[in-house]
Order: sequence, then C-alpha cells, then structure tokens
Amino acid sequence: MGLKPDIMTYNNLIWGVGNVGKLDLSRKYYDELIKAGLRANVYTFGALIHACAKSKNYMQALQYLSVMESAGIRPNLVVLTSVMEACTECGRYQEALGIMTKMRELGITPDNALINSAIKACCLNGAVDEAEQLAQ
Repeated sequence: MGLKPDIMTYNNLIWGVGNVGKLDLSRKYYDELIKAGLRANVYTFGALIHACAKSKNYMQALQYLSVMESAGIRPNLVVLTSVMEACTECGRYQEALGIMTKMRELGITPDNALINSAIKACCLNGAVDEAEQLAQ
C-alpha cells in the first residue's frame, strides 16, 4: 500500500508483543523506530516499560525510565505505575516505594492502583509496617 510505519504503528507493536511477555521483540521494534528516524514519546516508553513488567524485568524498566527522562520526556502516571508493577513482580518493594517518591517529586498523585501495587510489593516481602502506612 506504500505506507510507512509511524510512531503509533511502532508504539502498538511494542505494546502488543510486550503484553505477551516478548521483551526482546519490543526492544527490536523500539530499535527500528529509532533507525526510522522517529522520536520515541511517552507512549513508546510506556509500552516498553509495560513489556518489562510483563516479562518481570524491573532493571530494564528502571533503565527505560532513566533513558526517557534523559531524553526530556516526562513520565506520567501510567508509565510510573508500570515501573512499579515491574518492581513488584520482581519482589523489589524498596524500588517500588522509590517510584512513589519520584511521583510525589513530579507532582503526580498516586491512584488506588499504584498504592495497591506498592502495598502488594511490601506484603510479598514481609514489609508489613510499610504496607500498613500505605494503606492509611
């Protein structure tokens, strides 16, 4: 049809394959996006970080968050929730709580989903006091 993939095409591909845990394929499409001369946006990084959460790779999620911020792209609630989920799935409650701190620094109000994710991370790691503080 003579059409070229645009940023939405790549974002959908990254999210779609990442949603089924194929982080390597998400990375491949991200690399293709960059090679095509397109600029990643908050949705691109949200999709990549979602892929990290689905594949239980919190380190990569934190790295993409850093790359995103270095590129001058401000994370939103969805992106930070995905980073939190990646940390939670890997049992990294301290990193998950650090995301809540980052949120506050950015002036973003955590929603119930994010707070529940933080509570889950604490409970799974025996940090009951921290979970109780979050619940209040």
